[in-house]
Order: sequence, then C-alpha cells, then structure tokens
Amino acid sequence: MNWYKKIILAQIWESQHEDIPYGEPFESDLRNLYEMEYKYFTLKKSSFYGHPKRYQNIIQQLENRINCLQQEVTIPINNTFKQWLDRHAILSAHNWARKRVEEEIENG
Repeated sequence: MNWYKKIILAQIWESQHEDIPYGEPFESDLRNLYEMEYKYFTLKKSSFYGHPKRYQNIIQQLENRINCLQQEVTIPINNTFKQWLDRHAILSAHNWARKRVEEEIENG
C-alpha cells in the first residue's frame, strides 16, 4: 500500500466536507452520510492488510459516525413527511378540508 492510501485510511471516518459550508445543515449532513456509507462499504468489501484490531476500530468509528448522521437526517425527513401526510389526509375529509383552508389563509 502506498503512502497516499495510508493517509486516506488514517482518518477515514472524517468527512472531507465537514469544514466546507454547504447549504443548510440538512444538506451537509446528508452529503456526509452518503460519503461515510460509501467509505464504510468500500472498506468492508476490500482487503485490509493492517492489524485486525485497527480494522475493527475503523469500522466502529465509521458506524458511530453514520449512526449520528442518520439521527440528524431523520428528524427533518420525519417532519417533512408528517407535514405532507397532514396536508394529504385523504382518509379524513375534515382534516383535508381544514388544511386546504389553512393553506389558503397562509397564501393570502
């Protein structure tokens, strides 16, 4: 393994985009989540020539980072779907009509 690959693997659980402002926090978290998952699955499917304990530590750090990012991304997604479902409550005519009136009032 060459020195460049060793440097990349040295801090694999850190995202390259953490310090770069990228839109809203949700966008940044989602981008970092995809990056961490890519690194995780790439590391899992490729050969690792280092010490097994180091491999386990790297995998654990990636899993921890992915779990944190998943929790951060889950909150806005759940809120968005809840709002959408509230506005499209086709099983309750009363709720559907109330949301349509509220939207009309908000839009002026």
